[in-house]
Amino acid sequence: MVFGNVWQKSSALYIFHLRGNQKTSGELSRKEGGKLFGSGSRAPIAITLFVKNPDSKNRGQILFHDVGDYLSREDKLQKLIEFKSIQGITEKKAG
Repeated sequence: MVFGNVWQKSSALYIFHLRGNQKTSGELSRKEGGKLFGSGSRAPIAITLFVKNPDSKNRGQILFHDVGDYLSREDKLQKLIEFKSIQGITEKKAG
Protein backbone atom coordinates (compact mmCIF):
# COMPACT_ATOMS: atom_id res chain seq x y z
CA MET A 1 0.00 0.00 0.00
CA VAL A 2 1.66 3.19 -1.20
CA PHE A 3 -0.32 5.61 1.02
CA GLY A 4 0.53 3.67 4.19
CA ASN A 5 4.24 3.66 3.41
CA VAL A 6 4.36 7.37 2.60
CA TRP A 7 2.34 8.30 5.70
CA GLN A 8 4.45 6.16 8.05
CA LYS A 9 7.69 7.66 6.72
CA SER A 10 6.38 11.22 7.00
CA SER A 11 6.84 13.43 10.02
CA ALA A 12 3.41 14.96 9.56
CA LEU A 13 0.37 14.89 7.33
CA TYR A 14 -1.35 18.27 6.94
CA ILE A 15 -4.92 18.29 5.66
CA PHE A 16 -6.82 21.46 4.69
CA HIS A 17 -10.42 20.38 4.05
CA LEU A 18 -12.18 22.75 1.66
CA ARG A 19 -15.43 20.74 1.66
CA GLY A 20 -17.91 21.25 -1.20
CA ASN A 21 -19.58 17.81 -1.18
CA GLN A 22 -22.56 18.31 -3.47
CA LYS A 23 -23.55 14.64 -3.48
CA THR A 24 -25.73 15.55 -0.50
CA SER A 25 -28.95 17.54 -0.43
CA GLY A 26 -30.85 20.07 1.62
CA GLU A 27 -29.25 21.62 4.69
CA LEU A 28 -26.21 19.31 4.56
CA SER A 29 -25.47 20.46 1.00
CA ARG A 30 -25.75 24.13 2.02
CA LYS A 31 -23.37 23.54 4.95
CA GLU A 32 -20.77 22.14 2.54
CA GLY A 33 -20.78 25.50 0.77
CA GLY A 34 -19.71 26.43 -2.73
CA LYS A 35 -18.11 24.09 -5.20
CA LEU A 36 -14.42 24.88 -5.44
CA PHE A 37 -14.16 24.09 -9.16
CA GLY A 38 -17.56 25.45 -10.18
CA SER A 39 -20.29 23.34 -11.72
CA GLY A 40 -17.79 20.66 -12.75
CA SER A 41 -17.17 19.41 -9.23
CA ARG A 42 -19.46 17.57 -6.83
CA ALA A 43 -16.86 15.83 -4.68
CA PRO A 44 -15.36 17.33 -1.52
CA ILE A 45 -11.91 18.87 -1.97
CA ALA A 46 -8.96 18.64 0.43
CA ILE A 47 -5.34 19.70 0.08
CA THR A 48 -3.01 17.14 1.65
CA LEU A 49 0.70 17.67 2.30
CA PHE A 50 3.09 14.97 3.47
CA VAL A 51 6.04 16.52 5.29
CA LYS A 52 9.23 14.57 5.84
CA ASN A 53 11.63 16.06 8.37
CA PRO A 54 14.58 13.76 9.15
CA ASP A 55 15.30 15.73 12.36
CA SER A 56 11.79 15.26 13.74
CA LYS A 57 11.05 12.57 16.30
CA ASN A 58 7.39 12.57 15.26
CA ARG A 59 6.18 10.10 12.67
CA GLY A 60 2.73 9.99 11.15
CA GLN A 61 1.34 13.02 13.00
CA ILE A 62 -1.99 14.11 11.47
CA LEU A 63 -2.99 17.78 11.55
CA PHE A 64 -6.36 18.79 10.15
CA HIS A 65 -8.20 22.02 9.42
CA ASP A 66 -11.79 22.23 8.20
CA VAL A 67 -12.49 25.47 6.35
CA GLY A 68 -15.96 25.82 7.93
CA ASP A 69 -19.66 25.74 7.14
CA TYR A 70 -21.71 27.73 4.62
CA LEU A 71 -18.77 29.33 2.78
CA SER A 72 -18.89 30.37 -0.86
CA ARG A 73 -16.16 29.35 -3.30
CA GLU A 74 -14.63 32.82 -2.98
CA ASP A 75 -14.69 32.67 0.85
CA LYS A 76 -12.91 29.30 0.81
CA LEU A 77 -10.21 30.56 -1.54
CA GLN A 78 -9.74 33.68 0.60
CA LYS A 79 -9.26 31.53 3.72
CA LEU A 80 -6.66 29.50 1.84
CA ILE A 81 -4.80 32.69 0.85
CA GLU A 82 -4.92 33.98 4.44
CA PHE A 83 -3.30 30.82 5.81
CA LYS A 84 -0.02 31.54 3.96
CA SER A 85 1.65 28.45 5.50
CA ILE A 86 0.92 25.10 7.11
CA GLN A 87 1.64 26.57 10.55
CA GLY A 88 -2.05 27.36 11.05
CA ILE A 89 -3.11 23.74 10.61
CA THR A 90 -2.84 22.60 14.20
CA GLU A 91 -6.01 20.71 15.11
CA LYS A 92 -5.53 16.97 15.38
CA LYS A 93 -8.36 15.10 13.71
CA ALA A 94 -9.67 12.37 15.95
CA GLY A 95 -10.28 8.88 14.53
